[in-house]
Amino acid sequence: MGPVWIVCRDDMLEIECTHVRRYSGDFVMLGAADMVHVRVPFRAVRGLLRQGPLLHLSLDPRCAAPYNRFVLARFRAARHGTAQSRRQLRLLAGLQFFAWLGPLLLSLAAFWALRSKMSDVATWSLAAAMFVVSRLSCRALYLRVAYGAARSERLAARLQSAIEQRLGLSMVPGNMTDPISLAAGPELAPKPRLGEALGVNSRVSRLAAAAAVSAVGVAIGLALLMRFGVAERVVLPVGHLDRGLPAQTGDLVARAAAYGRPKHPSCHCQQPDLPAFRKGVSRLSLLVLPRQARFATLELAANRTHAARFEGQVGSRPRMWLQLAAVNNGGQALDSINLVVTFARRNAKGERRVVVERGLHWPGSLPPGAAVKWKLSGRGTEIKIHSRIAQRLTRSEMAPADAFLRLGSANTEAVRVHGAAMLTYLGAEGAGDAVSALSRLTANPSVLAARDSLRVAFSPLRACDVRVDDGAVGLCIDNASTTLHRKLLLKGGLEATLTDWFIPGMGLSFRLPSGRLGPEAVRVVVAEKRKEAH
Repeated sequence: MGPVWIVCRDDMLEIECTHVRRYSGDFVMLGAADMVHVRVPFRAVRGLLRQGPLLHLSLDPRCAAPYNRFVLARFRAARHGTAQSRRQLRLLAGLQFFAWLGPLLLSLAAFWALRSKMSDVATWSLAAAMFVVSRLSCRALYLRVAYGAARSERLAARLQSAIEQRLGLSMVPGNMTDPISLAAGPELAPKPRLGEALGVNSRVSRLAAAAAVSAVGVAIGLALLMRFGVAERVVLPVGHLDRGLPAQTGDLVARAAAYGRPKHPSCHCQQPDLPAFRKGVSRLSLLVLPRQARFATLELAANRTHAARFEGQVGSRPRMWLQLAAVNNGGQALDSINLVVTFARRNAKGERRVVVERGLHWPGSLPPGAAVKWKLSGRGTEIKIHSRIAQRLTRSEMAPADAFLRLGSANTEAVRVHGAAMLTYLGAEGAGDAVSALSRLTANPSVLAARDSLRVAFSPLRACDVRVDDGAVGLCIDNASTTLHRKLLLKGGLEATLTDWFIPGMGLSFRLPSGRLGPEAVRVVVAEKRKEAH
């Protein structure tokens, strides 16, 4: 549909639609109709709503079928001819097409011109930033032309006021003259609020422009850094390594350079080795703190069977007393929590017998980073916690670090340990203080084992980025100390001997082809030197 001409008479509303299609009764297109003229009484108006620059007009379908619903924009007071209206429609369609084609061509031209002068990352970043900025600018220009400016909004308000006066919904001003005739632009589909804001709201337009300029600045800075801030080849003369350094450090660096470069590739720690989070972080962590029993880890995976080890004599019918806590690790609140804990024991043949179930329910909303706990007991040597919330989270989906920092004041020790572990996993600023505050815990084996894993993550020699790939274990050994090491040993979750030049402040990447990870954290210790007999 093209332009719409609207005239407000004393007793009726005249609507003339141009460039429309002709339809049959069942809305099947029959052919083109250049103009459709409709006259309806004002009582046939069923809806009139202003939404930003748009004016929604709904008529009774018995009076104006099938053209009884209009979304009008870009109002003007003068009536244009058919030829001029066609030119405006073609211009609007071309501008909408150019709003996508122009930014694409500009970003491709920038990529082609800069690909030989900058790195691939900087070139792609700058091209993407130019596409975003030019796309937002072209879209804002198109919305200005399609929806109209402030004059269009005033004319739309005048038309709305005239119709409301005819319907008796508002007072008639003294300076109003009849008849009122307004011409509306082509019918447009409603746009998202961002588009309306870019076309109307100047504050949002300024914010979008500032964000675009910031993105371009970041891309240009990255391009300059990749081009001039990183040398293609680093040459370190041994004779000049110790200038400006303390005697101990200068001698250490000179010795490392004299022996040569390490054999293994360098790396930088991105993720500490926390056994509970090697496969990712669950949206709902289930922390079990038992008495007279012990599990391999403090956090038990949902929908999996976990065997318990009892200390001392427990008899033929062992019973477990548990304190179960659930922590919401996601950034969204959980409406309710429903868990089913199954206790079971096995006979001499290893068959599962005597199954007892306990249902747990939390009816309230659990905010991000919050915890809830239950106390329960049951006879058996193994348990299985059934939960419908078992998905894994990405870093962007996790709760903020401040929410886990508040878990440091929880009454349950398992929850405090979990809060410190999440802060360590996220690399938050208060992770070290949270781990240090765990020194006042009781002698529960599960809690102490989890605390020791956190302390290993902050040791000067530590293993990080531990991953299992095709039966082999890959990891990074980071030397955060001030000592040069030649041989290191892996203990705890992995047993291996590593020989290379471990330079202070540098990490080396290793891949152990026949390694097998255990449930404990991987510890790195220095190999003891053998004393030679004289």
